[in-house]
Amino acid sequence: MVPERSTGSGIGVVDVGSNSIRLAIFAEASRALLPIFNEKVLCGLGRGLAESGRLNPEGVTSALENLARFVAMADAMGAREVLAFATAAVRDAQDGQEFMHLVRQQCGLEIRLMDGGEEARLSALGVVSSIPDADGIVGDLGGGSLELISVGEQRVMENATLPLGPFRVPSGLKYGDLVDYVDAELAALPWLEKARGKTLYPVGGSWRSIARVHMRHVRYPLRVIHYYEISSRAAAEFGAVVSKLSGQTLRRLKGAPKRRLDVLPHGALILNRLIARVQPSSVVFSSYGVREGMIFDMLTSEERAQDPLIEAAREMARRGGRFRPDGDSLAEWLSPLLPESSSVRRLARAACWLGDITGLDHPDYRGEHAYFRVLRMPAVGIDHAERSLLALALLSRYEGDIDADFTTETKKLLNDEDLTVAQVIGLALRLAFAIGAGSTERVRATSLRLSGQRLTLRVPRQGAGFRGDVVSRRLEALSRALGRSAEFKTAD
Repeated sequence: MVPERSTGSGIGVVDVGSNSIRLAIFAEASRALLPIFNEKVLCGLGRGLAESGRLNPEGVTSALENLARFVAMADAMGAREVLAFATAAVRDAQDGQEFMHLVRQQCGLEIRLMDGGEEARLSALGVVSSIPDADGIVGDLGGGSLELISVGEQRVMENATLPLGPFRVPSGLKYGDLVDYVDAELAALPWLEKARGKTLYPVGGSWRSIARVHMRHVRYPLRVIHYYEISSRAAAEFGAVVSKLSGQTLRRLKGAPKRRLDVLPHGALILNRLIARVQPSSVVFSSYGVREGMIFDMLTSEERAQDPLIEAAREMARRGGRFRPDGDSLAEWLSPLLPESSSVRRLARAACWLGDITGLDHPDYRGEHAYFRVLRMPAVGIDHAERSLLALALLSRYEGDIDADFTTETKKLLNDEDLTVAQVIGLALRLAFAIGAGSTERVRATSLRLSGQRLTLRVPRQGAGFRGDVVSRRLEALSRALGRSAEFKTAD
């Protein structure tokens, strides 16, 4: 009998893969997925499947034990619903149905057996939901299979499932023979050629591990896997090197998860051969895949159309800070200071919603905390340069500048114009909070105008508290960042 679930707002997703099983719990099913719990166990269900045709017995024992724990954890955390699915190993194993029966009987969990086409579609939806302008090929490498999907214009197009996971390829193949085997499987998909010159989006644990190792190798300033972008040439060359590393050398790799070391060379080889076949312009790693795609697939068309970055910023504002600013109104108020670029105005809008997220922290640390929270926030729909600009804007909002020692590496992702924009957004918010003290109505009673070499703040003729030393200083700081002089004017 399936136990009765709690009736909270959270939603859990259990992913029973060929190598790992994972429980992810999100605060709610929405356009801005907020993860509140994420646990993975490497059971190796598919280990030995190619030879025996059956699930690994030790993996089955481990999976049953941990799935029972996952169900208990989801219930304890108030998940109103738990979605569970299984992919290649359970799908292809002779005893796959028997395993699902045991899970239902012992864990109270109903597993959806996902076919290759559905797995591919949902994986691509996960990428599209997190990178709305994705254009190219999504590749999702699991322990049992490789899903390849063509995406563009927020649509999922051609797709295929290939038996190229590390637990499915014939064992004992020499390196050159394995390369030939993989190339032959990829050559059977002529539609891959349409993606030449576009982007490859790798998904899956082994490819995330490769991204993590590469970040450490090049001393990249962030450790955010999602939207980590490198050239196809760099990715192919790195994949070629990692695919030939010995076990002893692999163990010395910095950043490599120890329990994925045995599948890392295989993942690197597949990445190398896929790049050789597709010839993308760049490689952008995605932390979103099937799990997130399942939830995105549940949303209404109106919810899908929402901006994931703005919705994440709204949610963070709702959960923290002293005030509940109207980010859209604040963004309109400071818009005269910004270039016409829609991407800049979008980041400014997000910053306006995030403008008080560390307001309850110690005053001496608000800027630093805001900077790191935004830099590392679990938001998507934003690349690393945009993430850095937004974090610097929040630092400037609290501290008035962006030159703290801890920003040195991050600023390398931006040019001088970006740094100025971040400073201006932050200083404008700093001024807005001095004027309004969290009251959007008070801010909207004023207006900003750039004219010639002047920055003008217009304040109401009636009403008190729109001037003063703090407001004057912050207006002056904003005008200097813009290369203007500052003035007050009283509205007619």
